[in-house]
Amino acid sequence: MSKKQTLVTTILSMTLVFSMLQPVLAASSNETAASVTNMTYGDTSSTATALEHDLSVFSKELAGIPLDGASYNGGVAPIGAQAFAVSADGKSTSLMAAGRYGAGRVTAIGGEVYFNFKDADAPNSHARVARNTLLWLTEDLPMSYEQALKGEGTISILTKSSDFGARADVPIEVTKVNHWSDKGSDGKPLLDPAKYPVAHIDYAYVTKEDVPLLLDYVRQGGRLAVALKGWVLEQFPYVSHDNGKDHAFLSSDYPLQELLNQLGISLMNNQATKWDGTAKFLTTEESARYGLDHVLSEAKAVEAGTKPIEDADIGLSHSTSQDKLAILTSTLVASLGSLTPEAPLYAQVIADSEKLAEVTLPFSAQSKPYSAALLPLLLERILKDPAGTKSPFADEFPGSVPAGSAVSANKTIEVDFEFSKFNSLRQLYTPDNWISTGLYANPGESITIEVPTGTTDLDVQIGAHTDNLSGLSMDKWLRAPVVTKRVPLTPGKNTVTSPYGGLVYLIPTKSTPGKKANITINGGYSAPYYVMGKTNKNDWKKTIRHNSAPWAELQSDRVILTVPSEYIRHLDNPDEVLKLWDEMFGEFDDLVGVSPDQPEPHKSVNLPFRYVGDNQISAGFMHAGYPIMFFSQSSAKDAVTVEGIKTLAGWGWWHETGHEYQQSPWTWGAITEATVNLFSLRAQDYFHNSSRLLLTRSDGTTVYDQAFKYVSKPNEGKNFNSDQIDVWSRLVMFRQLQLAYGWELYSKIFTSVRDIPAAELPKNDSQELDLFVVKASEMSGHNLLEFFDKWGLTYSSEAKNKVLALNLPKPEQELWTLKETSLLTGPETTRNYQHETVKIPFQLHGEVTSMSVNVDQTNVKHAIEGQSIVLDPIELSLAPGEHRVFLTATDKKGQKETATFTLHIRLDLASLDDLIHKGANTKAIKDQATADQLIVLIQKIQAASEGEAKQAVWKSLEDTIEAKTPSRIHKEFAELLLHNIAYLNIPKL
Repeated sequence: MSKKQTLVTTILSMTLVFSMLQPVLAASSNETAASVTNMTYGDTSSTATALEHDLSVFSKELAGIPLDGASYNGGVAPIGAQAFAVSADGKSTSLMAAGRYGAGRVTAIGGEVYFNFKDADAPNSHARVARNTLLWLTEDLPMSYEQALKGEGTISILTKSSDFGARADVPIEVTKVNHWSDKGSDGKPLLDPAKYPVAHIDYAYVTKEDVPLLLDYVRQGGRLAVALKGWVLEQFPYVSHDNGKDHAFLSSDYPLQELLNQLGISLMNNQATKWDGTAKFLTTEESARYGLDHVLSEAKAVEAGTKPIEDADIGLSHSTSQDKLAILTSTLVASLGSLTPEAPLYAQVIADSEKLAEVTLPFSAQSKPYSAALLPLLLERILKDPAGTKSPFADEFPGSVPAGSAVSANKTIEVDFEFSKFNSLRQLYTPDNWISTGLYANPGESITIEVPTGTTDLDVQIGAHTDNLSGLSMDKWLRAPVVTKRVPLTPGKNTVTSPYGGLVYLIPTKSTPGKKANITINGGYSAPYYVMGKTNKNDWKKTIRHNSAPWAELQSDRVILTVPSEYIRHLDNPDEVLKLWDEMFGEFDDLVGVSPDQPEPHKSVNLPFRYVGDNQISAGFMHAGYPIMFFSQSSAKDAVTVEGIKTLAGWGWWHETGHEYQQSPWTWGAITEATVNLFSLRAQDYFHNSSRLLLTRSDGTTVYDQAFKYVSKPNEGKNFNSDQIDVWSRLVMFRQLQLAYGWELYSKIFTSVRDIPAAELPKNDSQELDLFVVKASEMSGHNLLEFFDKWGLTYSSEAKNKVLALNLPKPEQELWTLKETSLLTGPETTRNYQHETVKIPFQLHGEVTSMSVNVDQTNVKHAIEGQSIVLDPIELSLAPGEHRVFLTATDKKGQKETATFTLHIRLDLASLDDLIHKGANTKAIKDQATADQLIVLIQKIQAASEGEAKQAVWKSLEDTIEAKTPSRIHKEFAELLLHNIAYLNIPKL
């Protein structure tokens, strides 16, 4: 993901009105002193003593659960009488819970790495968490894991997972089954506590039929260990059950959640930890505070006003009021919407959600934590309404077609069912096969789809915006978190209605060679939809681009761009932009060594990559996947303009597309955000841009300066994967290899890795690093170990021996000193308050014979005139706001290179005050009394608090300027003042 600052963001307010919740809270307020979840453990008479013992087993020789910031562990909540929280981070929810059920036991933790026995046991390790979990699960069995570790026997574990395993030196026997109902050679079920006392579950799908089998297994004494992230199941359902869905719900799509809810535990749909560190093991008192019924009771008390948040019995012993609120809201929001009907609290929660008071997005949970937790339930009910009744949020996003627009009739779309997912490329992402129809379904309005007899394996999706925002805090929601609807089609007439509406797509779910079908759609409205090589350009200019749907699409063989229609209304020639996109993909194909005329695995993808603009996305400034997502406000214009794709302004597109192409077998964790920018550099070079690695950063250095500083240090103690070096400096190493051997080096590496047999591919980060070290040396024809030592790559002795066995010569030059050149360089970004002139320093290199400049204001919705800059020797007039300055230099050979500078012209009230004084001095304001009157109003604005009173003073200032023009204020100066006032009044986040 890449990040970019934007100056202005508008918050849309979306309001939903239901009956008041207050009577529910009032009725519940007497329950706020209710006891914490009552935990009963077997024959133990003291609950506290039993819980204290249990927690001590989990925490044996561990300070806490080790956290990796890149892992995004999921939350897990105890919801039953015999379940308890084991561990939590002080800033978030519990992430591990355990409990008893019948004669058995169950544990669940929000990360698959915490129950696996492939790695060696070590202090503060994932393996030790797994060890302690198994110690607790088996402690009362005839053969416990503690006994097994002493050499007295083994523990047999049954699993469906292909990733679960155990080292040869641990007393564990792992048996993999394809189904939980599988039987042994004796014809009897394998899922038997007497045969396999422990069963393990990760992302391997649990079916509806499996639930009673597993439930009975635990009831009879079986021990169940569940390790996975609930949010992954919702946002990336294909990892568990690849049924074609882009998103799913724990509450309805996963029988595993139904099973766990009956066992007293519930997976949450949140990312509980996003940081490095340690999640502490809880004390008995702290554990009790994480029981879901207790958290719910405390939330009701806070919302009803009977208990201030600082007095709420929530979180850790040292939790502050802020911590308590965060724990309370995150626990409820991530839990309540994920419950199944089997959960003890389900009926109460559903009843309360139907009594919600007025809800506005974004929604602040600070004063209404319980209502905040119920909101996802309400939104899910809207989404799943069989009637598709229009959502109250739909007009704001994704929007509606204006009344009176012509309804589409009898539109026929050909669906080709023969396609490839190109898994053999081993890329991080390859495109799916959404077929654009050029239609837009209005929210709450039905469309009918006629499917020919015998045609199966076809879905319809209404809405392009599949990004699920449920993992974000709702005080940041600018739209409903899930707004798309996807349903399977059957032969005959299908009627589909979406509460949110959106662009309509047909999606074949199974590839069948030679199969095609013509699908007829009635209803919906024509969207602005352009297909390069098919759409008549005159029709586009005269009618199609003016179609009334709020979202538009531009398509070539390689790309589909989905943007708000306002961004293409004046686009005369989409081919000009689409050809640049296609050229970019051609360059990236060449970089990885694929082409359309080669057989798989070296055949290039022939489905278009899809980019979708959104009001809000789930992560980053943009993010990869299918589709690639971006913020419309900041990037839609770039998607459909020449400058937005071919200058450094296009870095975000190059970067996210690079993620799609990255090859997983040699993309270890530390380089994910580095090697992705090999593709950015390839596009940068192809489109003749100055190098981003040479731009001057805010500290006065370039990326190369920082990289060379690191490389010059002694080799001993260097670690390329550590925080000794940042992601940009890591990129320099890969750039240096390209400078030395050309892009062909990477083409050879990608091609060679595609030819490696699947069984021989790396299985962890260390092996991926080793693979790169060996392949880079092999494909370059040089022994690169000295180069990699300079960069601190921690390769293994095995990798070293493989390189030495190649008997390759060393490079003739010191590769770690290589550096590229540019015709012109300058600062990354210039930020300035309002001045008469702003100077952008830049440097010329080589024999530049001519220069040209173009300035583009990036925020098209708020383009206002007023300021000037000096780009010596060229003077330009700019408005307050964000601009891009494209400076193009040409050398004597005719080679051109463009440097892109982002320029922020910022304005504040003090600047407006200065401008009025200047107007009085230059007689643009004709008398001092008028200037004084305006300055007094500015002082009132500065003193006023945000709200209606402040807006009233702004209005008074505008009215005064208009009334005094032209008699007391020159017209041109008045326009400047009003433009600046408009800028200052743009809503800010």
